Amino acid sequence: MENDQSSIDRQNSEFIAKIFERKKEFHRSQAQLPIEEKMKILIELQKIAVTIRPEQQKNGQRIQVWQIS
Repeated sequence: MENDQSSIDRQNSEFIAKIFERKKEFHRSQAQLPIEEKMKILIELQKIAVTIRPEQQKNGQRIQVWQIS
């Protein structure tokens, strides 16, 4: 039983390490994007946020999605 648990623990540790490594790789690739692409991503995230919580307000005003042309 102990061997089974240590094997599971090792597998979990390896899996978690892979997740963190992939997360680092993702953040590195996102950091390399041009500012224009980062702004597009930000606007898409704003749209998602507004649809999830349309009643959310900041300083008494409804949060709006940036309009950039």
